[in-house]
This record gives sequence, structure tokens and C-alpha cells, in this order.
Amino acid sequence: MKKLQLVNFEKILIRNGLSYLINSQKPFSGYAVKTYRNGQWKKKIEYKNGILNGKREEFYKNGQVKVKGSFKNGIYNGLEKIFYEQSGKILKKTFYVNGKLNGTSREFY
Repeated sequence: MKKLQLVNFEKILIRNGLSYLINSQKPFSGYAVKTYRNGQWKKKIEYKNGILNGKREEFYKNGQVKVKGSFKNGIYNGLEKIFYEQSGKILKKTFYVNGKLNGTSREFY
């Protein structure tokens, strides 16, 4: 299985609704990351053929996972989990189908 490319969001631009690496004519496939000033990842999102498609993760400044979800053809799709910063335990679960909430969100205390 081919390892996906990892680049900074600043190296991606959007043309005609698709994401490309700067100076590339081929739509981007791989992961784009945005970082905090301390170097920790702020978010990591997967692209396939220039479209948000696959895993989406966001992180707190301390490196703990904040959000896990996914895109399908540029639209939120599937289970999204939001986590507490300190404990890492699940705060909320929401399920999306084609970008719309499907069912109820569940919050955990």
C-alpha cells in the first residue's frame, strides 16, 4: 500500500473546486496538516484527487486529540467524536450522512 504524502496546508491552493499543491497540475492526494506555533498539529485532513475524502483529525495544543471524523467526496460523513482535552475521554458523538446530522448527538459527562 502506497504511503500518503503529508504537507502543510499553506502549500495547498484551490482551483476550480479542487485542491492542488502549489505549482502542481495534478489534484492533491494525501494529508494536509496545520500546526500550532509550538509545532504540535492543529488539524490533519485527508484528500483524494483534490477533494476532502477520508480522515479528519483536530488536536489540542497539548497534542491530545480534539476531534475525529471523516469526509466523503468533500462532505462530512460518518461518526464524529469530540474528546475532552485533559482526560482524552469522549465528550460527544455525532453521526453524519452526506453532511447532515443523522440521528441524535450524544454527549458524555
